[in-house]
Amino acid sequence: MKCLVGFPFLLVSTVPALVSAGTPVSKLACSIEDFSVLKRVDVSELDKEDLTLLDQSTEGAGIEVYRREGTLLVIKTVFYGELGKTSFRFYFSPNDPEYYSVQLTEHHYTGHVMSGDVKTASTSRYDFVVCGKEETGFLTSEEVESARTKARDILEIIKAELK
Repeated sequence: MKCLVGFPFLLVSTVPALVSAGTPVSKLACSIEDFSVLKRVDVSELDKEDLTLLDQSTEGAGIEVYRREGTLLVIKTVFYGELGKTSFRFYFSPNDPEYYSVQLTEHHYTGHVMSGDVKTASTSRYDFVVCGKEETGFLTSEEVESARTKARDILEIIKAELK
């Protein structure tokens, strides 16, 4: 079982510019607070790869993979659908890719995208961390577990494309 901590948020925030590539995983507790250091990476300083996954979205998708010297540090995605869009941000520990932070944001439209003047009716955001195979006993809600499952599934698909 993977360690998971999750909380829904409704506001999106920006993150500072730089992360130390040498932050040891052993010094990170399995918490959003400790994993926030992973989000401080400046992607403009990283090597970028664009991926296309045509079968994962009804209205298109964008996937950006960022590495430093071959080490996977960040994956940013957006999947567009007929009734909304979903974005994932994965921030990986430079020392162990099984330790990572996830930000999942879902935007729900007021109607079908093809109907014309569609606006965003609601936004949900989930932040959580995955800490390898640690057994921590953190409690999760069904909603957070669903977000974790979505993130895990899309990450597996993206990693398969990277090989």
